[in-house]
Amino acid sequence: MGIPHIGNHIGSYQNGWQLTMVVQILLLILMVVCCGFVIAHRDWRWQLSALALSFFVQFFLLVIRIPLIYAVILLILGSMSCAVIGSAKVKEPPDESRQIKTERVFRLASYLFFVVSALALAQRMIDWFPQIGYYLAAVSLINIFSGLLVTGFSTQPNRIIPGLLLVLLGFESIYVSLELSLLVIGLMGAVKLGLAFIGSYWLVFTGEGGVD
Repeated sequence: MGIPHIGNHIGSYQNGWQLTMVVQILLLILMVVCCGFVIAHRDWRWQLSALALSFFVQFFLLVIRIPLIYAVILLILGSMSCAVIGSAKVKEPPDESRQIKTERVFRLASYLFFVVSALALAQRMIDWFPQIGYYLAAVSLINIFSGLLVTGFSTQPNRIIPGLLLVLLGFESIYVSLELSLLVIGLMGAVKLGLAFIGSYWLVFTGEGGVD
């Protein structure tokens, strides 16, 4: 009587693990798409929407590893940062008749290179820090590389600030998986909100909010 009971538990565990893995793969793909929007899209509002969705992806990846309250705090702080930047009322520049397709292709090609690099480095990272998990490590590295790429390619505040927020997003995902500290989460939240307020003021003061 005990053997079938144990077998049912094992089967349920395997099914749950497979479902969790599928969900994490879908979240990884969604994060790749979101970061691609931040890098390649020319409208800052679309970039900001993709950044906000990235914070939701982070929430679902972290909620299976850390207590729910900590994941919710990170989600609220990230959403507030996006809301602060999005509240800036800027004067839209005139629409451009031509789009620089070569620049967009180059950015996407560079981004794909970094995505492949992140997927490869994630395996090495979990060898050092197995508690992170492969998919969270991959997503975090993609966030960091994407943020550095956006910041390096851009001169406009509407792109630099989301790039810096992406870097912080990747860093905090790694950190809270290794060492859970409410104080550090609060400090990183203060940094994100500070960057958002600076970016919002910069956008209003300079009137730059369209395209690069």
